[in-house]
This record gives sequence, structure tokens and C-alpha cells, in this order.
Amino acid sequence: MSLELRPYQTELVDKLRDALRQYRSVLCVSPTGSGKTALAAFMIGRAAAKGLRVWMTVHRDFLLTQTASALDMAGVRYGFIAAGREFDRHRRVHVVSINTARRRLATLVRPDLIIIDECAHAPAKSWAEVIDWATGGDRNVHSVGLTATPA
Repeated sequence: MSLELRPYQTELVDKLRDALRQYRSVLCVSPTGSGKTALAAFMIGRAAAKGLRVWMTVHRDFLLTQTASALDMAGVRYGFIAAGREFDRHRRVHVVSINTARRRLATLVRPDLIIIDECAHAPAKSWAEVIDWATGGDRNVHSVGLTATPA
């Protein structure tokens, strides 16, 4: 099984890539059911092929599974940073539970790209702590926020 994007998703990926050339952080707003997870999996695959370290952060267990399924379809090798899941520090791509990452920050390696699912949650203390740690300082980390509801 392979992941094929719809034309509007391909156009959105192109726009996000162009925006990331100018800005370190961009927001992707797309309706519920429009395939933001598939779009993210495609972007993650491209970034991983360039040797980048990528995190896809989520806040619910079912989103860990949903993201893993999309990455499987995209042919991306990944690991988890999540309670109850085996952690492989040698993986360049991780599906990340925000709460687990918050507890393990001292032991983790920062990503080059962080994709924040349901990023309307980003201002919450737990999310902000992880995002600030991952993107903080003068690092050249890029972030993409995904949401259907930016406000």
C-alpha cells in the first residue's frame, strides 16, 4: 500500500515547503477530514529522505496509531516517544506523545522539523514546554502546525 496525495494536498505541501523557505514556523489550516495526517506523513517522508530528524507530536493515543498508519502507507520508518511503546533513539522519525516527551526532554535529541498536530493546543503549558524546548535557542528548527480550528 502506498500513500498518494490528492491534488489539493500536493498543492498545500508545495505552499508549505515554499513558506518554510522563508519562515521557521508555519501554520497549515485545513478542514477536518481533509487528510492533514496523510499530508504530514508525506512531508515527513521527504524530510527523512534528506536525513532530517522529525517529530510528529500528538496528544491522544488514537492519534499515535493514526499517524503510524499514515507513515506505514508512506513507507517511512519511525519510532515512538510514548508511554508503553518501545523507544528506539536511533530512529530519525518519531511519533511523539506530547505528555511523554514533556517528561523525557532531558533524554531526547531535538528534531530538525517538528510537526504539531492539533496545534490549537500549542499555547497549553505542556505543549508550549515541549515546543519551546524543541525549537528554542538559535537552532534552525522548523515547525509546522496542523489544525482545522486555529482559533
